[in-house]
Amino acid sequence: MLNQKQLLSIFILFLLGMLGSIFIFLFISIVEEKPKTIATVNITQLVDDFIKEKRQKKISSEIIKIETKQFGEALDETLHSIAEENHLILLPKEAIIAGAPDYTSIIKNKIQKRLT
Repeated sequence: MLNQKQLLSIFILFLLGMLGSIFIFLFISIVEEKPKTIATVNITQLVDDFIKEKRQKKISSEIIKIETKQFGEALDETLHSIAEENHLILLPKEAIIAGAPDYTSIIKNKIQKRLT
């Protein structure tokens, strides 16, 4: 038969084992990289919309060059940040037949916010 000290020792060892398991689980869940999902973006549409907007404004070619560079940088930064934040692999919409979420409108809105 076990006395109180032995029962207390077994109980403490059990609790320490559980605590260790929790720490291991938390460490693995923090360190483990989340799986990435494939998503699409219609780059052609984004570029076409940008070009149409600039043509309608009738601005000088120098300003168009500057704004085109800014648009390209905003597009690149936005694509990278959306992909990283949402654990995505972004592919052109034309490369995917079906079944992937489309992030074009989200990316377009973020680009517009960066450029204003």
